[in-house]
Amino acid sequence: MKDYQVKQVYKSEEEIDIFNNGRILSKYEVEEYVNQFSIWADIDAPDIFCKDEYHVDDIAQGTAKEIFLPVFAQNPWYICHEMSHVILDSWKHVENDHHGPTFCYVYLELIGWVLGGEVKQTFRDVFLRNGVKISSQLV
Repeated sequence: MKDYQVKQVYKSEEEIDIFNNGRILSKYEVEEYVNQFSIWADIDAPDIFCKDEYHVDDIAQGTAKEIFLPVFAQNPWYICHEMSHVILDSWKHVENDHHGPTFCYVYLELIGWVLGGEVKQTFRDVFLRNGVKISSQLV
């Protein structure tokens, strides 16, 4: 699978500073986000794995079946990012869109839902400035 705009997506996240932007959520709050996003996307909720201790090699991941959130990723930004992967991996009608236009559309929708329209618009502007392509609608 070609992940042709991953660098632009990550650069945009760094500009918004998602890594330090948002408090660490409780396991209950993480579950609520995951469940609500799953309902919105009409998918089965993934198994949730929240790690309690930090390790330098930890990475956040989302697939159709599970979402893995190291302690640093248990914030709204990371959950929106990883749940966008979960959603697109679950949708059979979307192929090869790992950080592509549909992923970015879903990601922005989740950001808007959680953090509001102003944050969504700011993030969209940063995406566009960095050359990130965004689908104009869900497939």
